[in-house]
Amino acid sequence: MTGRARAVAVLCAMALGATASRASESPEVWGEFKVTGAVSDALAFQTSSAARYRAEPWDHYYTHMEVGFDWSVSKRLTLGAYYRHVNTAADGVWNVESRPHADATLTAALGCLGLRDRQRLEWRAPGADASLRYRNKLTVSIQGAPLHGVRPYVAFEPFYDLSKGELSKSRAYAGLGLGLWGPFSADVYYVYEGRKKDGDVVGVGVVGLALKQRF
Repeated sequence: MTGRARAVAVLCAMALGATASRASESPEVWGEFKVTGAVSDALAFQTSSAARYRAEPWDHYYTHMEVGFDWSVSKRLTLGAYYRHVNTAADGVWNVESRPHADATLTAALGCLGLRDRQRLEWRAPGADASLRYRNKLTVSIQGAPLHGVRPYVAFEPFYDLSKGELSKSRAYAGLGLGLWGPFSADVYYVYEGRKKDGDVVGVGVVGLALKQRF
């Protein structure tokens, strides 16, 4: 078995592990559209919009708009500054949240594996309950996968509430990055998310699609 074949087998096993748990809440569907454009060789502008729905019953409960810049400090390090405007529905009322955040992303290659570690510090300002949260998303993908234009990956992301000093949620991802045509690409993925609710941790399964355009 070649190194790439072994890596694909390990990644598939990790993906099965990430998706094996049964969610205890209604499954959800997430969608996102992201546009990225180069400002210079080292600077890129990015904007995105997203919507999330509970599948049973079909219920739109989340929307966000985001704008920001990425600065390629070196081949392996990228810094980002963003602002996200979030709307969430609770008990029929839509609430607004301002969420600026700063990212530091490290990338590396290990044989046929691509490693991406994105660290994020975000300020959540929903009024008097403003808080600071740290997120660390580690993604492992196959570089040069056998199927042209397809990039299988898994990822794990804990959310740590610095204001409360506790882990508030975590996500395990399994997905495929797809090259579509020209500047267009997509991610199709499954997420198992563990959320804190009323003192307990409950799980939810999510099917997501992210469409991307570069110019």
